[in-house]
Amino acid sequence: MDSLENNRRKILLATVVGQLRFVMVLKNIKEILDGKNFSFIVLKGPHLGNTIYNDPIERLSCDLDLLVKPRDFLSAINVLRSHGYKGPVEDSKRLATERAFYCWTLISPQGVSVEIHRDLAGYGRYPINVDGLFERAETFKINNVEFLGLGPEDLLLHLCLHMIKGYFRYNEKKHIEDIALLTKKRTVNWDIFRKRVKASRCSNGTYYALFAAKNQFQAKIPDEVIKVLCPKEIRKRWLDWHLDPTTYPIYRYSNHKVYEIQMRLGLMLMDKPIDWIPFLWKYSRIRFRDALIERRPHYNAAQSPHFVSGGDL
Repeated sequence: MDSLENNRRKILLATVVGQLRFVMVLKNIKEILDGKNFSFIVLKGPHLGNTIYNDPIERLSCDLDLLVKPRDFLSAINVLRSHGYKGPVEDSKRLATERAFYCWTLISPQGVSVEIHRDLAGYGRYPINVDGLFERAETFKINNVEFLGLGPEDLLLHLCLHMIKGYFRYNEKKHIEDIALLTKKRTVNWDIFRKRVKASRCSNGTYYALFAAKNQFQAKIPDEVIKVLCPKEIRKRWLDWHLDPTTYPIYRYSNHKVYEIQMRLGLMLMDKPIDWIPFLWKYSRIRFRDALIERRPHYNAAQSPHFVSGGDL
C-alpha cells in the first residue's frame, strides 16, 4: 500500500509540475506577443480548467492551443521563433498541406508543444469568422494574469467542432465532459448558439456532440435545441449507422482505419451538399501541389522557411 501511495504522489507531483510549465509558457508567450501587439485566444484546456472546473488540475492538457488572427499568423510564428520556439523540421511528403494547414506546432524552449491556430477547422470545411471570435472574447485569469478565452457560445461551438474534426473516434472522454460542464456552469444563449452553428454549417455533427454530452454526462441542453439540430432522415440513418452518442467512443467501429472513417463521415458531417464540391476542389488542389513538390529533384522540406509539421484527420 505504501508503494502504491508513493507512486500516486509521484504521479500527482509530475502532473502539477507539468501544468505549471504550461502556465509558465503561456505567460512567456503573452509577454512576447503583447510586445508586438498580437492578440491571442487560449483554447480548450487552460481556459476550461480555470473557468468551469473546480480546480485547473482537474482538466489536464497535453499541449497548448492558441488562436491568432489569420493576418497575424505568420508574423506571430516568426516572432515566437525569434524567441527560441522551434518547429519539428523534417522531410515532408505533404508540404503544400502543411503550409495551408489551419494550425502549426511549435516547441517552446521548455519543451512544451504549442499549437498556433489561424482557424478552428481545416480546408474551410466549417467556416468561422475568426475576427468575430476576438470581438466576442472574454477575459479570464490564470495566477492573476489575464488571458483571452472564447465566449460561452463560441466556446461550446469550438468544443463541438473539436469532436467533429476527430470524427467522434479520435477524441477523449474529457471532451464530452467539457461540453456537459460548460452547459452546467455557464449561461449559454441557445438562440445565438444555434445561429452560429448554422453559420458554421456543422449542425449534423453538433447534434451528436450535444446528444452525447446530455446522455453521458447529463448536460443541460434544451431538448428543442437537439431537435432543431437533428439531421434529416436519410442522412441521420447513415450517421446513426456509424455513431452512437450513448457510448464511448461514439464512433461504432474501432477496426476502421482513418481513411475509412474519412470516406464514411467526411462529407456527411458537412451540412450542405452544395459545399462538398468547393471543399473537395480545394483539398484536391492542395494534394496535387503536394505531389508536384515531392517530385522536385533534390527536394528537401527542411529547407522551407515556413515548414512546420502537422496533420489533420
